[in-house]
Amino acid sequence: METKRINRAALFLKDFAAGKTKIGAHTFFTDPAITEALALYGFDYIWIDGEHSPFSNETLFSHILAAYSGGAASFVRVPWNDPVLLKPILEMNPDAIIIPLVNTVDDALKASAACRYPPKGIRGFGPRRANNYGDMDISRYFEEVEKTFLTIIQIENIKAVENIEAIIAVEGIDGIILGPMDLTISMGITGQLKHEKFLTACDKVFNVSKAQNKPCGIAIGCNDMDYFKSWINKGLFLVSCGDDLGYLHFGAKRVLDNAKDALNS
Repeated sequence: METKRINRAALFLKDFAAGKTKIGAHTFFTDPAITEALALYGFDYIWIDGEHSPFSNETLFSHILAAYSGGAASFVRVPWNDPVLLKPILEMNPDAIIIPLVNTVDDALKASAACRYPPKGIRGFGPRRANNYGDMDISRYFEEVEKTFLTIIQIENIKAVENIEAIIAVEGIDGIILGPMDLTISMGITGQLKHEKFLTACDKVFNVSKAQNKPCGIAIGCNDMDYFKSWINKGLFLVSCGDDLGYLHFGAKRVLDNAKDALNS
């Protein structure tokens, strides 16, 4: 009897329909034990960053398996909107693919096409984990494949905000995530995450995604709890709150400060 893997992408869409929010963590370090630990700690999804970290495809695969082992969804951000880069990662069957810097309808169409088989797209056939290493019937694989992962694009440039209605409407795009830092840079207000212009741009994206019933999220820190809650209160579906490097930094600083306080008391 064929073993059926948990379809976390489908479960996420079910939770989206129910109005639930998913909390995620980023991982930049290459050790997959970090991803498994974060998953076991209870994060809903682990954002495995293949854009800004020294991951090989082999290392990315180990993180996908670690996330699954720990009970979290695996979200892999690829380095660029390129079918050559996307293809081998799709065969690893992550729960979501995150494609950065999608600024135009053409960018969104390119991302969608890379993730779908003909006639809807250009993806070449060669599944590995995605079809249970050959144990899944081919006809059923083709019937179910688009339901087994989410194609998520990042909106992180003011040009993308201006094109947001048409971008979100592209068939095959399952959701969007805002990239705050790059967005503020493109607006000439680098790092000003409380600036009115930035917040207005974000609200435009949120409102359009809601109108088109597409999941929307943001990658934002949670060191300022009031600020973090303000994003949660917007009703976003995906909220990423920090990364392994940040957790190490703040945790280590807290322990060190406590130790110094003890020495001086």
